[in-house]
Amino acid sequence: KVANQRMNAIQSRIASLKEKQMDLLSEKGKLEGEKSVHDSNLQKRIDLMEELATKYGLELTFSQTQQTDGMNTQGSLITDDDGISLFTNNTSGSATSIHITDEDLEAFERSVLNKRSRLEEQLYEHRELSRIGEDSIQNDLSELNGKIKSIENDLKRIAVERDKAKKEHMKISRITTSAQVRESDIQDARNQVKKFTDIRNEKMNDPRRVEIPLEIKQNEERMKNLKSGVDDLNAILKQLRKVAEEQNYINMLERQVVADKSMMQDMINENSFTLQSKKIEIRLDDPGLTDNMRIVVNELSDKLDQTKQDFERYSENLKDAENRLSALTGMLSQKKLTLNKKTDQLEALCADGGGVQRIKHIIKAARQFETNTFDETTLTADVEPQQLLQHFADKMGDLASDSDQPETISRTIKKLKKLSKKKNAAGETVDIICPCCTRSLDGDEALIFQSQIQKLADVSESPIIQMDREKGQINAMATRNYSIWRNTVSASINDWLDHKRISTEIDNLKESIKGDEENLGQLQEEVKNLMTKVDEERDEKTGLQEAFDIVRRLSEEATKLSSKNYQIKNKKEELNLEAPDVGGKDLTTVEYKLQTKTEEKEKLMNAISSLHNELSQLNDAVNAATIKCTQAERIVRSKEEQYAQEQESSAKKRELNASLKKYQEDEQKLEEELTPLREKASIKSTERDKFRTESKNEETKRMELLSNFNNHYEKIQSLSKQIEQYSKDNKLNFLLSLESEISSIIDEVHRCEDELSTLLPQVEEMKQKVQDKEAHQDNVRRNLELLDMIAAQHRLEDEQDLLQEKFDKLNYKETIERLNSIKKKMEKYKSEFDRRVGSRDALMVQQRELKRKLQTPEYKDIDERHRIKMIEHETSSMCVSDLDLYYNALDKALLRYHGIKIEEINKIIKELWSLTYRGEDITNIRLTSDQDTSSRAARSYNYRVVMTKGATELDMRGRCSAGQRVLASLVIRLALAETFCINCGVMALDEPTTNLDYANKRGLATALAQIIAHRSAQDNFQLIIITHDEEFVSMMKQELSSQTGFDMPERYFQVSREESHDGCYYSKITPVDWDEI
Repeated sequence: KVANQRMNAIQSRIASLKEKQMDLLSEKGKLEGEKSVHDSNLQKRIDLMEELATKYGLELTFSQTQQTDGMNTQGSLITDDDGISLFTNNTSGSATSIHITDEDLEAFERSVLNKRSRLEEQLYEHRELSRIGEDSIQNDLSELNGKIKSIENDLKRIAVERDKAKKEHMKISRITTSAQVRESDIQDARNQVKKFTDIRNEKMNDPRRVEIPLEIKQNEERMKNLKSGVDDLNAILKQLRKVAEEQNYINMLERQVVADKSMMQDMINENSFTLQSKKIEIRLDDPGLTDNMRIVVNELSDKLDQTKQDFERYSENLKDAENRLSALTGMLSQKKLTLNKKTDQLEALCADGGGVQRIKHIIKAARQFETNTFDETTLTADVEPQQLLQHFADKMGDLASDSDQPETISRTIKKLKKLSKKKNAAGETVDIICPCCTRSLDGDEALIFQSQIQKLADVSESPIIQMDREKGQINAMATRNYSIWRNTVSASINDWLDHKRISTEIDNLKESIKGDEENLGQLQEEVKNLMTKVDEERDEKTGLQEAFDIVRRLSEEATKLSSKNYQIKNKKEELNLEAPDVGGKDLTTVEYKLQTKTEEKEKLMNAISSLHNELSQLNDAVNAATIKCTQAERIVRSKEEQYAQEQESSAKKRELNASLKKYQEDEQKLEEELTPLREKASIKSTERDKFRTESKNEETKRMELLSNFNNHYEKIQSLSKQIEQYSKDNKLNFLLSLESEISSIIDEVHRCEDELSTLLPQVEEMKQKVQDKEAHQDNVRRNLELLDMIAAQHRLEDEQDLLQEKFDKLNYKETIERLNSIKKKMEKYKSEFDRRVGSRDALMVQQRELKRKLQTPEYKDIDERHRIKMIEHETSSMCVSDLDLYYNALDKALLRYHGIKIEEINKIIKELWSLTYRGEDITNIRLTSDQDTSSRAARSYNYRVVMTKGATELDMRGRCSAGQRVLASLVIRLALAETFCINCGVMALDEPTTNLDYANKRGLATALAQIIAHRSAQDNFQLIIITHDEEFVSMMKQELSSQTGFDMPERYFQVSREESHDGCYYSKITPVDWDEI
């Protein structure tokens, strides 16, 4: 045992040492990796320092310390001017320690800092020099620009004064463009006045002006007498002619009546079939033809209306029936399609190997098994799977509680044996009785009874136990079958439920399809009948309509015929009454006298007309002479005024010519001074830009040099910090100590393994001895256990007897009842447990099915897809919220902008309207959009033009004249152009004076002139006016000439239509000078 413990201790020691060795080796590998990085950092630092020294002109060398076989060899040490000492290793085949002393690093850092300071000073000096040079050039350029600006200001001033003088000169030139007036012209005009005055006086003193009115009066009196005689003759002639006219009119009416009857008869003959089909008979010789025709028309109208109503009703019914037929046909087709799908699903579920077939086979097998095994079964062929599962659970519970243990049967037999012993008060057996009927048994019966009881209590020979075992085997087999069947039914119950559900749906669909097919047949028959009815009613309606049209036309003709007959009758009666006495004169005599008097009357009228013409000519001559005299006087006054203005303008024009010449000389002188200054300024500007570019490039180069230098130095500092940290951690010494410790552990392991190999044979020998000893000990232990068990058996028998006595004293009936009640509860709980197990199995089957569905493409990765969709939903919601904010802000801005622009437009409209409109009925007009109080900008605006008079406001539509509408439209267009087209100043007006009176035309010209003057400073302003109104053009010229601050247009353009040499007409545009207007 001691050797075994020693060996176990050595093995544990070896295992712990090896585990520690592995940890140390791992730590060693880590340290060796860090050492490799450290060596690499040393080499990188050396390379970077060499590169920095080479690139920026730093002279430096380095030495190396080499360790070979425990000996140190020192290389040469070279120090540059800055005092930098570097150490490295380039010797192959030997272990080398690369390091740089702190003094070397400090010296290197001082050298680098000095170099960086020099580079920064050079950059600063370059910037100062660049700034000084640029300031010098800029000062020279500013001085030149100041001189140029001063000269340009003088030029502008001179240009303004020159333009002002030129405009005044042009104005004077326009005034004096016509021929000049001389004093002789004025004297000639005065002689013309005297001449026209003499002519007027001569015309006014002509004697015919007094004679002609007297002759006209005499002729008018003779005309009056002739007119009375003519009127009398006309009355007689009218009466004579009236009788002849009345007779002619009667003859014409009679001819029309005959023609109308013939036409009506032709119409009746042409449409006889239609009239006969409707049982209509018309007699033209019937005295009550008109009334009869009216009655026939009314009857046909009523029939036609009724037929139309019937036709519309049948058409509606047909349309409704066709819609129902179409809907029912579609529904029936859909149901048949669904039935086919359900039938296919049902066939798939009922396929061999499916869940439904398995359950049916199980029901059949279970019924057969229970009939063969238990001689009866409670299962029916159409039992439901849930009831089947419950049946299996109940059976399994019954079978589990139906088997007894052999020991229990043996104890029961022994209890019966004890019950067969009848004891006295002292507890002694006095008789053997039957435990069932308590009958006393004689000697042979008692022996047979004892022998039989003994045989029944024997576990190996008891027929009861043997029978119970056989029953247990049967029950075990049944339980196993029930368990297999229950699992199979649980796995297939979903298919059964689907089969049952689909079967029910198929039955319902078949019943529904059957009912729909019956309804479809009825609907088809109904549609067929309705189509027949509609066709019949359509034919009837068409026939009635044709008959109605014919009868209505005949009725109208009959009404006209009746009216003509009535006129003929009345005219004949009037003709008999209108034959007054005419004094025995005939129509020819009266007509001759009337013609003679009429000719005489016409001669007098011609004479009177001739006299009136002569008098009118005399008056016209007087008026013409008066007008010529007045015009001559006006010309004299005009020439006198023009002569005075020309004298004044000539003096002013000479003065302006001298001023313009002086302005021109000053401008030429300033231009000569300005040209060299601009050239110098351009040269200086080019020099400044070139200097800036060169300075910027040089500064960029120096900054890049300094930046590269700093980056290089920062890399060296970073490597130095890593090297210092490695040295500070003292990891090299730690690595050496680890190697020493690993070596000692390896030695210790070898020692333990040697000791273990020595102990192993001894331990094997000792194990053999121990095994022999343990076998002997085992035999002794078993004998002791046997003795203990025998003693325990005797003790238990005594306890059993004692307990039997106590049991005999107890009320065992109550205990048995409690036991039976507990057993029933146990059976109930077991049944409930089995039912729950069945339910659990069914749920597990459903769970597996759901898991299988979760693996399908439809549900695979559903959590991730749901998460992504939720993210998309939340993101979209946030975007929608942000867009709502932006939309509301933009909406408010648009509404505010719209209100501002409408206010600006109405302000301009008010100014233009007050300037242009000369009427008193409209004070102002303005635009409204019905959006003033809304909180959101409209997608479209219903603009209205309203007019105001005082405090009253009305819509202009339908309440103003054409001229007011035209003027309002022009004012609104001008206001819109002023508001929205300030950067696109092109506006065209086509016939703007349409329907405008003189005052409003004058106002429009004033407004346009003010707009032109206001927008003249705008470079891109262009106004185009197209008009036929030359008076409006003259108004525009006058208004423009009254404005200041802009040049008058040089000309306007006239469009005419001329014939070309090829016979075609073409439009021609001709420029016309304003002065020719």
